[in-house]
Amino acid sequence: MKSKKDVMIWAERSLGAENIKAMRIAVAGLIFNAFGKILLHCRGPVAMDAVGCLEGIGGSLEETEEELQPALMRELQEEIAGRSTNGQIVPCRFSIDRFLVCSHLQFESTDGALKDWAVATFLCRLLDGEPTVGVGEWGRTMGIGWFDIAEFDSWTADQRREVSLVDCEGKPFKKEVGLSIWVPVVIEEYKRQHGHEPWRGFERQL
Repeated sequence: MKSKKDVMIWAERSLGAENIKAMRIAVAGLIFNAFGKILLHCRGPVAMDAVGCLEGIGGSLEETEEELQPALMRELQEEIAGRSTNGQIVPCRFSIDRFLVCSHLQFESTDGALKDWAVATFLCRLLDGEPTVGVGEWGRTMGIGWFDIAEFDSWTADQRREVSLVDCEGKPFKKEVGLSIWVPVVIEEYKRQHGHEPWRGFERQL
């Protein structure tokens, strides 16, 4: 799946034309590091939905965007900054490797309304840098953290757990969080395709 058009074709076939008139499109990355852990962020108090919940890094397509991977790379660069070294931010580098799944998800917004999204998720890798919350994202994001796939085997959507996160300055803190609907849906699809083996890129999957 490469483009907005591909998503709309998928949505119409899966859900029917009458059900997709108000649907919005988003992209997200299931991002692994060299140690096989997954990068997630916790939605902050001014986020549109899923406040206080872990979710993948990503966001909605802008009106002028047609291609999914460039839109995801823009989101990664906006939402994730590198660690400050000697007063300078060392940017993170990511690889968007392959499409994983497109999911129809309903998120409850802060006003209580349910909104329909088609979320295209891609397998990604952190190539370089130490991620922190991106400049301008504080408030929409409380913090970010790394997680093992196995952590979600027994973590249901109605549970809250204390996890370790880092803030916009890279300082660690503890926070009790839940899961957005994206996490169990995407993790289950990943495990269906790849089991519990972390994604390490094409060259190590052969």
